[in-house]
Amino acid sequence: MSNQEKLPWPVTKKRKSQEVPEDNQECMKKHIIDSKSKRVKVTANATKDLLIATRSAFSRSADPARIVGREMEHAKITKFLQTTISDHIPGRLYIAGSPGTGKTALVHAVCRELKLRDIEGLQIVEINCNTVQPKNLYFELVKKLSGVEVKKRVDAQRDELFGFYDLSNSIIYSVIVMDEVDNLFEKDSSLIYSLFEYSALSDGKMTLIAIANEINLDKRLLSRLSAKNVTVESLTFKSYRPSEISAIIDDRLKSVANNSLIELQAVELCARKVAFEGGDVRQAMELCMLALQSLDKKNNDKNDEIGKVTLAEMSKILSNAFVTNKAVQRLRELTIHQQAMLCSLILMKRNGNTSTTQAKLFTFYQNLCKKYSAPLINQTQFPDLITACESNGLLKFGRAKRNEDRKIITNILENDLREAIKDVPHIKNFLK
Repeated sequence: MSNQEKLPWPVTKKRKSQEVPEDNQECMKKHIIDSKSKRVKVTANATKDLLIATRSAFSRSADPARIVGREMEHAKITKFLQTTISDHIPGRLYIAGSPGTGKTALVHAVCRELKLRDIEGLQIVEINCNTVQPKNLYFELVKKLSGVEVKKRVDAQRDELFGFYDLSNSIIYSVIVMDEVDNLFEKDSSLIYSLFEYSALSDGKMTLIAIANEINLDKRLLSRLSAKNVTVESLTFKSYRPSEISAIIDDRLKSVANNSLIELQAVELCARKVAFEGGDVRQAMELCMLALQSLDKKNNDKNDEIGKVTLAEMSKILSNAFVTNKAVQRLRELTIHQQAMLCSLILMKRNGNTSTTQAKLFTFYQNLCKKYSAPLINQTQFPDLITACESNGLLKFGRAKRNEDRKIITNILENDLREAIKDVPHIKNFLK
């Protein structure tokens, strides 16, 4: 690593004004905001452009140009990487927090900053454990690091991966980010332990960042690793406060030609409600999307100006959303395996089987996952899925002398589950 490329890299200064993404610059040319009338005056045919651009800023696939808030977390992750890369020492960081607290987005942003440094010999690999079966984890890592597909047994793939770091001509350093490790831990925790243990022996060539929703997972992980003198730093993301959610919404609005199609009071109401319900910022984005869709319908016959989402309109959307979507939100927070198992129950019910046994359910679940190439767990782990869902009130058991003979009956609505999994890779088509 040359002197010019050595970290720490410079801290990005705060912008004096919000930058407008290229895709939305055209909207800036087409409209002027009239703050007194609280309406946006637009030129002909620009109404749809502005609404579409604003809605896209709130979509799940949107990649914001910058992260709003989380300064303390940003500083800790950045310092962690600065230290491990500059000093060539192995590092392990466990990040936990409830869904929608910005964990993945922030780590991705820091990695993006790191890539811009163009450090010689450094590779950054980001992998979502939610979409990878345990037997393919090492395969995916080897493929991303070397571009080579190693189709061998799991232990041989592991040796191939670790071999990269043992070779004198191997890459100098790698940062491996593993998102959604809850699912991997649930399926095969030995993979996590192996990677963490090896990183401690890699002469500073491998740094691991593990991201999980389960805050207590680190206690199990750390206790076992500490017994082998493997240290792991931890960082917990707290749920967003109302002011933080408001700032994020405002930033998304202003990213589109500096417009503000949602009134300030409506933004604040949305932020307070979402914070009260758990602080999942993704939920705030979805609610703003609903509000903007409602605004779009109101303006179908207008070409010269666009009204704003008012406090009353946002209040109506929130009332409807939290009456109908609490069940959906709870289903979204399940693991992909729990969701797949519930899909199996729903599909069996659709076929006339209103109740089933554990053995029959596993067979159906196994065939369904194989049909769509979705990750699945083995039969010995399957009862844990059922127990977890039963304790959450998502299904119930009938009476029987033996546990394996008990009938399993689902308590959830098919529409709620379909909505919950619509963006989940591998299983989103289960109920179509």
